[in-house]
Amino acid sequence: MNKPIQLIIADFRKELSNTINDTYLPMVCITPVVKDLYEQCVLIEKEQFRQAEEEYTQNIAEENNINSNQEKLEN
Repeated sequence: MNKPIQLIIADFRKELSNTINDTYLPMVCITPVVKDLYEQCVLIEKEQFRQAEEEYTQNIAEENNINSNQEKLEN
């Protein structure tokens, strides 16, 4: 059985928090790094959405083309 996403997120948060704490860096150093990571995540999320939307649109177009061709063969 795959681990539920809620548990994966909780583990990730714990590991990330531990990693940050283990650096002993002050928050003034951590904050810009976390901000940069967040900005990268936002860009990646937008790209993943764009790709998913493009793939979906392409699949719908292909399905419509297949259905259209089948209808032409039947007639």
